[in-house]
Amino acid sequence: MAESVEQQPHQIVDISSWETADDFGAFPIGSKPKRSVICPDDTNLPFLIPGHTYLFKSAVDWRKYQLWSEVIAYRLSKLCGVAVPPCFVAVDGVDRAPGVLMEFCYGYPEEGIKKRMIHGVDLLQQVFPNEYNSVTGRPHTLMRNIVLCRALHVAHATTWWASTIAFDALIGNTDRHAENWAVLRGADNRWEMAPAYDNGTSLGYMTPDAKLPITPEKLAHHIARGTHHVTWNPTATGHGDGFDYLCQRLCTAIPAAERTIGRLLPTNDAPIGEMLSPLTQFDISVPFSVERAKYVEDLIRARRHAIAKALGV
Repeated sequence: MAESVEQQPHQIVDISSWETADDFGAFPIGSKPKRSVICPDDTNLPFLIPGHTYLFKSAVDWRKYQLWSEVIAYRLSKLCGVAVPPCFVAVDGVDRAPGVLMEFCYGYPEEGIKKRMIHGVDLLQQVFPNEYNSVTGRPHTLMRNIVLCRALHVAHATTWWASTIAFDALIGNTDRHAENWAVLRGADNRWEMAPAYDNGTSLGYMTPDAKLPITPEKLAHHIARGTHHVTWNPTATGHGDGFDYLCQRLCTAIPAAERTIGRLLPTNDAPIGEMLSPLTQFDISVPFSVERAKYVEDLIRARRHAIAKALGV
C-alpha cells in the first residue's frame, strides 16, 4: 500500500483522463457500477501510487452515500489497526460524477512475487461443491471460513477473521458475503488474506439527509436490527446473525479472538469526530453534511459500546 498520507478536501481525484485497465484480472466483484483504472505516472497527489491500478465505484441512486462509507471505513481502519484498501473521494468526467477510488491490494511496483486474488466464493464452490449454493450464497458460516483458510495455510487467518468480524460490527457492514472477502496467492504458493474490501454497505448509508438528525430511540433500533452476512449455525439458510452474537460466539470458541477484538476497538475518547469533520469540506455533488457526520459518529460510538458490553472488554 501507499504511504498513509491523508487526502485533503482540495485534493479530489479526477480520473476522467486515466487509462482503463479492464484486462487487469480479478478484482472485487459485485453489483455497483465500477471499473478499473491506472493512476498516471505524473500524478502530483502524494496518497496515490503512479502506475498502480485502482477501482472507481460510482456514487449512484439510493446507494450514493456508500461513497462516504468506503472512505470512512478506510480512515477508521487506521484508527483500529485493520487492513482495509485505501479509499479516496474522486470524480469522473466533465460533469464531475462522484465516486470512490479504491486502491488495488496487489500488483504493487515493489512486489517481487506476482500475486493473484481468489474470492471466497470460488474457494467455497471448489471445496464444498455439493453444499455451497452460489446463487443464495448459503451456507456461509464463520467457522467454515476460518477452517477453510487455515486448511490452505493462510497466514494469520483466525486473527484476520476476528478483526474483520469486529470491524464489520463496528461499522454495521451487512454485506460481507463470499464475494467480499478473498485470499491472495503468490507465485511461491504462499497464501495471505486480502484486506477487507467493499465496506460501503454500512454506516447508515441508506438514511437520507432529509431524515437527519434521528432520535436516540431510532438510532438504537437501527443498530439492533442489523445483521452480518455470515452465520454461526452451519445449517442456516436465511439472514446472517447479529454482530454482537457473532463476536460472542467467536470469542467463546476461540478465546484468543477476544484479545484481538479488544485491541481493535477504539477507545471511548477516540477522535472519531475529528476524523469525520474534514470530510464535510469536500465539494462534490454528494456532500457529506455536518448532520451526517454527527449521525455517523453516533453510530460508531454506539456500536463500539455494544460490542464492548457484549464481550465485557
